[in-house]
Amino acid sequence: MSKENIYILEVTENQMLKMLGAVNAIKDFNRATDEKLDISYDVVQRLDYADEMLAFHLGFEQPMNEAGHKCRWADFSIRDDVTKTSRKKRQKADK
Repeated sequence: MSKENIYILEVTENQMLKMLGAVNAIKDFNRATDEKLDISYDVVQRLDYADEMLAFHLGFEQPMNEAGHKCRWADFSIRDDVTKTSRKKRQKADK
């Protein structure tokens, strides 16, 4: 059995409530599309910046362009510092 990294998020109550709102908006979006219903603008508004918030807390980032601005249309990837930290922890655990 392979060892998996376990990450624990430290968030404030306010941040947790914002994440809960985003997850519920994703759920509402998915249920509407499951049932072939219209997606309400309320759901769209609740999803605004959900990607940025979740990416921040989960250690994801988008690449930067030459001017140092985020490439908003690029896919997120795991930040290098997150993977380096997990590799260090894994190496210590293997010793």
